[in-house]
Amino acid sequence: MARKVVLSITGDSRVLALMLVPKSKGPHPAVLLLHDHGAKFDIGKEKVIEPWDEPAEKIASARKWVSDCYGGRFIGDALAKRGYVCFAVDMLNWSDRGGAGYEGQQALASNLFNLGASFAGLIAHEDIRAAEFLSGQPEVDPKHIAAMGLSGGFSYMAACCAFREYRCRCICLLDVDP
Repeated sequence: MARKVVLSITGDSRVLALMLVPKSKGPHPAVLLLHDHGAKFDIGKEKVIEPWDEPAEKIASARKWVSDCYGGRFIGDALAKRGYVCFAVDMLNWSDRGGAGYEGQQALASNLFNLGASFAGLIAHEDIRAAEFLSGQPEVDPKHIAAMGLSGGFSYMAACCAFREYRCRCICLLDVDP
């Protein structure tokens, strides 16, 4: 079962997420999927869960990315078929959360730094909030949640999430950037 979920990730930010739930009876193990960077900002969560009900350009972009980088398989869809609940959220500046490109990412990081915060710290906080949400879903076994990061940068974010968030009991790190 595929769902679009709006998550209150901070007091000021509502984020659209994608969630796949296996058809079998739960509760199920779950995976928080953290998409890659890849300098491809028009898609984010759509890199790991096949998009639906989206503009044709976004669907085509996601399919091409997955074909070029992941052997043609959306990781979340493959895991859901194997009995995992899969949850993916856009990082700030990707897909529905901006898409301002590399220059926009650098400007955002600089502005956060000037405010006494960091881009990596903000993303880590948001990942923890996503893990909290995921663990509270009735279809999820809260003792079996993993964080999975793709590429060097977001594999690091998966490790940060698992180290700081007790709900993530496993991490999977894949370095697959083209």
